[in-house]
Amino acid sequence: KCHEEKALEFTRPCHVQACGRADPCRVPFVVHAILKMRGVVASRWNKQAEELLSDAFAASVNWKRKSSELLFESGDVNVLSSSPWRASDDTMFGETAVEGGDEELGMQFVVEASIFNFNAAVPQYEEHKGASRAATCRESDLRPLAETALQVHKELSRANFIVSLVEAMKKDLNQQIGQGNHVSAFTSIFEAGSNLVQQSKVVTSWTIKTDIKGTPFKGKGRSFDGIFPFVLLIILAGAIAVYVSFRKRRVPLKEKTREPRTKTIKSSTRRHVTRRNRRLGADLNTNDDDLEDLISRNGNKDRQKHPGLDEASIGSLSTYLARTSSR
Repeated sequence: KCHEEKALEFTRPCHVQACGRADPCRVPFVVHAILKMRGVVASRWNKQAEELLSDAFAASVNWKRKSSELLFESGDVNVLSSSPWRASDDTMFGETAVEGGDEELGMQFVVEASIFNFNAAVPQYEEHKGASRAATCRESDLRPLAETALQVHKELSRANFIVSLVEAMKKDLNQQIGQGNHVSAFTSIFEAGSNLVQQSKVVTSWTIKTDIKGTPFKGKGRSFDGIFPFVLLIILAGAIAVYVSFRKRRVPLKEKTREPRTKTIKSSTRRHVTRRNRRLGADLNTNDDDLEDLISRNGNKDRQKHPGLDEASIGSLSTYLARTSSR
């Protein structure tokens, strides 16, 4: 029967998946590596074997390092992919295919290591309205972490990296065997006199920089998250208001110059003429009623040409901008 031993339970820092790359300030870099290991049996691959590989991968990269100098820990390692390694698979990396066609040679893995930023400012409350809060960071945090990623690549390129990886797995497996676990996907590669270790390799490795452009910059105790959408809303609303005001002033003047000179003014107090109208030869016989009529008719024309530029539409647009800015 399967059972849990409380005495064997332990916790470790975790910087993968939801608590890693999903928060770019906490994990600004991830290092990926493709490993091919000869003699590993795919049919025996399970969660226990995955944990064994993750722990050994971290131990091998941190080979001969002090606990205070670790590049990452076992909780920062995630096995993204595990699949059978067949002889015909080598051609995808420009290598000469091993004889045997579809013969299963072992297993190939894509392993991810998260480079954690210990200087990231973690929010006081981890969750807000059911969603995780993102940490904040500075660009100055990235340089030392980029150097850490470079050190990881150097370790992966060591000639004896696979040897140290297998030795670390063998050590951990011996402890598991003492707990009653005797079968492992890696059993064959551990056999004395086997040359499977020499036929295993690190195919390639690369670094991915996670995106921190969308994270808020925090300085002097103030967070500037959310200000830029608000400023953009004000600028757009102001531009629309200026445009509408300009259209209202310009249209009556144009129509005023085209009005026939047939009407007379009954009262001198109602005369209103501009220098522009005199220069264009406009008649002085335009009264306020005619102006209102021109504005009304011109307003209808504008609404036909630009149905979205009346006062109601402007109000609706402002409401729309206010709603969408919060998304």
